[in-house]
Amino acid sequence: MTRQLRNDKELADRAERVGRGLVAAAQTLIGSGPRYTDKDRVTHVLAGWWVYCLRTGEAAFNLIKDGFVVQARPLLRLLIEHELTMAFVDQCGEEGLKAVICYGARQNKALLGKMKNAGWEGLDELEEEYAANDPAEVCGREHTNPRHGTLLGSVGNFENLTTAMDEQHRYVLYRDLSSYDHARLRTASAYAVQDESSNINIDWDNRESGYPEAIQTAVAVIVATHIISCRLVGDPLRVDIEQALTTLDLPTKDVAPRLRSR
Repeated sequence: MTRQLRNDKELADRAERVGRGLVAAAQTLIGSGPRYTDKDRVTHVLAGWWVYCLRTGEAAFNLIKDGFVVQARPLLRLLIEHELTMAFVDQCGEEGLKAVICYGARQNKALLGKMKNAGWEGLDELEEEYAANDPAEVCGREHTNPRHGTLLGSVGNFENLTTAMDEQHRYVLYRDLSSYDHARLRTASAYAVQDESSNINIDWDNRESGYPEAIQTAVAVIVATHIISCRLVGDPLRVDIEQALTTLDLPTKDVAPRLRSR
């Protein structure tokens, strides 16, 4: 969609305005009861991810505005992952969703075993939740299906997902943001700098601009909203989406990433 990372205050202000505007339009629509063209499981999950993206985008905008840019970056990373996974499942349908569910079920089963081995107590609710999504039942005989294996490989590794969606440039940004999601030197140097005399100077506020983050947050919110609006009767958010794209000088066609042609 856009590879804009420069510190452009004017564009960032526009991005925050249209991003928050889409969130508000979505809230109004949800309040009036959106009508879906199909009520299948795929639409159900996409709708949930859409609201997750809206709420996460709203949280990121708030953090950026209040000067917590470093704290907003992990949220942007989550936004990018959800938005791209939405596009993947939207186009792959039930097969793509089943791959997501199967991968999650396998991960959860392995995690539960490790928690038991580590001596964690009070796991009853977690065991009940995971038992409802047992990999043997969720995946069935899909392990014999080569296409399922390919889809599973895409959702289980974000680099593979960006390749499948022909969005490799998003992986670079995703990896860059991961250095704020883990204990790395970047999170330390954001708040503490050692000068030539070895004095440690603390920068409590760390007032970075947050302009690139605001722009990318808005883009993720726009794409997620585009995907779900296409599944609503009458495409009710189309005008809002196109206005948002035009405001950011972005094309109004081919809004969401597409599966790479083989």
